[in-house]
Amino acid sequence: MNMPHLLCLTALCHALSISATQILLGVLIVILFKKSILEGAFRWFETPYTPLVIGVVLSGLLSTLLGVDPSRSIRGFSGVWVMFFLFVGLFLVRKADVPTIFFWLILGGDIAASVVFGQKIGGFYVRGFYSHLLTYGNVISMYITLCGSLMAAGLVNSGKEKTFYAASMVFMGASLILSLERGPIIFTAITLALIILYRFKLKGVVGAGLLIFLVSAAFILTPGSGKSLTELKVGWGDPRTSVGTRLVLWKTAAQLVRKHPVFGIGEENFQLEAEKRIRVQVNATCHAHNAYLQYLVTHGAVGLLALLALFVKMIRDMAKSLFGGREPIVLVGLSLSTVFLLQGLTEDNFSDDEVAMVFWFLSGIVLGCLRSPSQPGQESAKIPPPKKW
Repeated sequence: MNMPHLLCLTALCHALSISATQILLGVLIVILFKKSILEGAFRWFETPYTPLVIGVVLSGLLSTLLGVDPSRSIRGFSGVWVMFFLFVGLFLVRKADVPTIFFWLILGGDIAASVVFGQKIGGFYVRGFYSHLLTYGNVISMYITLCGSLMAAGLVNSGKEKTFYAASMVFMGASLILSLERGPIIFTAITLALIILYRFKLKGVVGAGLLIFLVSAAFILTPGSGKSLTELKVGWGDPRTSVGTRLVLWKTAAQLVRKHPVFGIGEENFQLEAEKRIRVQVNATCHAHNAYLQYLVTHGAVGLLALLALFVKMIRDMAKSLFGGREPIVLVGLSLSTVFLLQGLTEDNFSDDEVAMVFWFLSGIVLGCLRSPSQPGQESAKIPPPKKW
């Protein structure tokens, strides 16, 4: 299997199997070191993201060693390895292969959406398919955003391609609404509305408003939405609801931050420390249900600042390219960053491997395209039909 085939298989697996994706990441990491050390194909420090990622890793190591229970934290420290997908996109993905990789990624999303339709309508359960629908919602939210941003950036031209991406966006969007996961639905709608406004400026206000209306109407008409909306209205004072649980966890996380502000408590310690302080019944205590608070509690101010520095650098580089008119594909990266960072407001998606792997993989691909921009006078790469293997 050559490199493009391996990358396309990885793209397909992202939405379907976390285990297969992690195994493929392990293979790709070996290839990265082989190409850099034995073949000299690239130098790790030729990109400014390498020292920033090292900063994230070192801050995580400090929180592990200086946290409340290093012996427990060391078991969870391995989670940072999924960030290697950033370097997979930067160093292993050729610009000519990006369209085909995107096709297989979206095809995987369509298959995953089909499974959700089967679960919600057909009533069958697929063992090992996502731990819960919120995780699925956050993943498929990025797939929907990918489709919308590709079309808005003008990177999809032929009728067949537009039909595929538009149909996939609607199909996956319907599965997202059927999941009734409020956060991913809201953040996806907001991101798509921002894409419309960027693409059409003031003329897009009507389109963005119509999108919000259609998504809201579809959600209200979905069976089971009444209970979800009722909880959203009255759940603020009830810690047993998802809204009430989050409020309790956020308050508890703030207490832990005040006690461990610099280096945090370390991985795998939140649940134990939170349960010492919570005196009411809540739905879950595994994490803070806010990625920023969770990261601040776990790794302290040092860790959060290191991670935010990486995000800021990525977004700044993409924004400079977008407004400089050089690489329209950066609209994809900025849109994905928007929806990913919004998701973090109500869920610990930074540490959720299924979600984080998609984000780092796609971000690496976009940033990799900036490393090999179109030459002056050449048209930026469009999305051609997938290559036949």
